[in-house]
Amino acid sequence: MGWAELLQDLVKEGLSSNHRRLVVLVGTDEEKLAKYAAEVLRVFSSIVKEPHGLYMYQPEYPDAQRRMGKFKELVKGVSASIDYKPYKDTDKLLGTTVDFAILDLMNDLKPNDVGRLGGIVRGGGIYIFMVPPLDEWVKQLTKFQQSLLVPQYRPEDVRHFLKVRFWNKLMGMGKALIINVNNDEVIKEPVIGDSQPWKPREVVMPERIRFSKAIYELAKTQDQVEALKAMEVLLERPPRGKKVDVVLIADRGRGKSAIIGLALAALAHRLRKVKGRARFAVTAMNPSNVSTLMEFVIKGLKALNYDVDVSYWGGDVVSVKVGISIFIDYVKPYDMLSEEGRDIVVVDEAAMIPLPVLYGIHERFGRVIYASTIHGYEGAGRGFSLRFLKYLHEDKNTRVIEYELKEPIRYAPNDPVEQWLFDTLLLDAEPAKITEEDYELINRHEFNYLIPDLKEFFLLSEDRLRQFFGIYVQAHYRNEPMTWE
Repeated sequence: MGWAELLQDLVKEGLSSNHRRLVVLVGTDEEKLAKYAAEVLRVFSSIVKEPHGLYMYQPEYPDAQRRMGKFKELVKGVSASIDYKPYKDTDKLLGTTVDFAILDLMNDLKPNDVGRLGGIVRGGGIYIFMVPPLDEWVKQLTKFQQSLLVPQYRPEDVRHFLKVRFWNKLMGMGKALIINVNNDEVIKEPVIGDSQPWKPREVVMPERIRFSKAIYELAKTQDQVEALKAMEVLLERPPRGKKVDVVLIADRGRGKSAIIGLALAALAHRLRKVKGRARFAVTAMNPSNVSTLMEFVIKGLKALNYDVDVSYWGGDVVSVKVGISIFIDYVKPYDMLSEEGRDIVVVDEAAMIPLPVLYGIHERFGRVIYASTIHGYEGAGRGFSLRFLKYLHEDKNTRVIEYELKEPIRYAPNDPVEQWLFDTLLLDAEPAKITEEDYELINRHEFNYLIPDLKEFFLLSEDRLRQFFGIYVQAHYRNEPMTWE
């Protein structure tokens, strides 16, 4: 069976299961890489009508420009819309949804970029990677690797563990079609025929709701419905000296920020009716971090028939208001420590915010929503989960409602691309559990000091590597896949 037939079967199966698929183009011939990328998109667009997607490239490299130019020529007859974006804009693409993404990885392999882009393709869509053959890849320094060189170290001192791991994980990915474009050969056929058709989980409205039905009807998953229900507790002002906090946690892509935005709209609507005015604050490290949340605040208020005034800073929404009765503003984290008169505060991506600021916000406000990503491209902030959440639960004056969203929004559960991404970048790495026997050994100061062989440790000792990364993640408030090199 030719690669085009394999691809057709792969895409059709992905559409049926609402999962993403992966096509890897391996080679050094610029024209053939562009040609195959265009042909893969042509096959995909014959099945998925008029798809919209991204082409990611490094504009500072002449060969990347040539590949993109050739690709543009070859896709003129393909009924697909394509946005051409440099990798420096990946942080601006979070929250977007596309049918396909083409990643030119010939000049760079930056884990954060791959992680950020790994969640934007919807179910039934495809990723197309362009990579060099492994034996050539490990001879050259990527842009990312060059940035790691410091005096005393030379290019030959740079290790290529990430590239080797990335390659090995691609070869082991069941739903990946890998083609050597130099010699027109399929290196690896995908596993086809073991996926089940997807049946969306029915979204059931709670019997009793306090938020408007119009808000609940905007929820995409049962998880989001349950999260909305949990946030209804914030309608009641806690007694003097008491606090009510809602904690929402989720892996990336579960609609956490979206459902908080809808909840804020519902809360503002009810509080305006009760007291005539609602003043909320939303904080995160950057205004761009709350763009999805603010988008759904606006969507929710419009569903409640409000005329909304929106203020922007750059391209980001920083204020949403309705006349003189509803105010929802973005406030920088440190500025929250001097804020007053806010009915409800939202701390989005709380794991990225320094602990002293989190403690200060908790002390200052009586009703707070804390939202945090468990595993994501930027790593997990375990200071939040290990220290701050423990602090909240131990505070006798604080009622804590915690809910974890698990259902993906853009694709069905158990998506193979998401599983491959988490596995490859160790996004879900956890330390080994410490037993009573371990504690006894520690108390007796009986340790083994190990100096591992780095190649064996990073490439052959998967369990030990994951445990090491799990310890590293817990020891720092913010970690990134870029620590791989």
